[in-house]
This record gives sequence, structure tokens and C-alpha cells, in this order.
Amino acid sequence: MPPTTSDTGEQTLWKGSPSQWVNTVRYVLCGLLALPLGLMGMFYQPYFWLLLLPPVMALGYWYSIHSIKYEITTERIICTTGIFSRTTQYLEFFRVKDMTVVQPFWLRMVGKANLIFLTNDATTPQLKLWAVSNQKDFHDRIRTHILHAQDKRQVRFFGEF
Repeated sequence: MPPTTSDTGEQTLWKGSPSQWVNTVRYVLCGLLALPLGLMGMFYQPYFWLLLLPPVMALGYWYSIHSIKYEITTERIICTTGIFSRTTQYLEFFRVKDMTVVQPFWLRMVGKANLIFLTNDATTPQLKLWAVSNQKDFHDRIRTHILHAQDKRQVRFFGEF
């Protein structure tokens, strides 16, 4: 996605949502649950409505991940979550102490990774971005902007986290 510029000179580096791959196990379990419920519904007609349960559960899981929105700008990370009530977290880059890239096996197979930011922010000591693109240049660009924000504010972290 090409960067966009706001009035403050802040540019959007990336916008997106977590990948639905984080729900893979849940989707498989919903499918496995549909088999016995379908058989039970065929032989016991009063329980036929239970066949609706797995698709409704899968739709809920899908929407819970779809409702998470990430925006990474040149100065901060904005994370918006919630289905009925929305919560938006702002993490300024100068507060980031460390960034870790975690690649579970199933996400590594599809080119995704979890980004974990350790911060000195009292309200958000750790921020995890689930199943985002795992491109080396993407991580390097974020790291460059973190270091630039820390230099701009003359912030350095020493010692234990």
C-alpha cells in the first residue's frame, strides 16, 4: 500500500487486519462439530436446529478477527478492536523498547507472523499484532521508524525490561 500523508506529516506505512489463519483450528473444530450434530439432527428431528450452531460459531470467529484493524504510521501504531464497542490503542514509536517477530509453524507456512512490541507505556506494556505480513523489509521499515522516533525525542532505554 502506498504511503499516505496527513496534515501533521505523518505517513501511513501499512493498514490491515490480522489474517484469518489464526482461526484455522476453530474452523476445523466447527466443521468436526457439524458432523455429529448433522447426524443427530437427521435421526432426532427436534434437534435439527443444532445444525446451525457450527456455522454461526464460525461466523462469530471470523468477524471477531475481521473487526481488528491495524494502522502503522511513521510515528505510531493504531490498533482498533471490538465488535459492538470499539477500543482504539495508540502506541507511539518512541515508547517501543523492543520488537519481536514470532512465527508459529502454521503462520510461517503462509507467510505470516506475530509482531510483539515491548514498551514503557503504562497502559500498553505489550502490544501484539496478530498474523501480519512476514516480509523482512516490512519489519526493517518499522524498526527504522522506531529508531527515528526515539532519536527525534532523544529517548534511550537501558537495563532490564
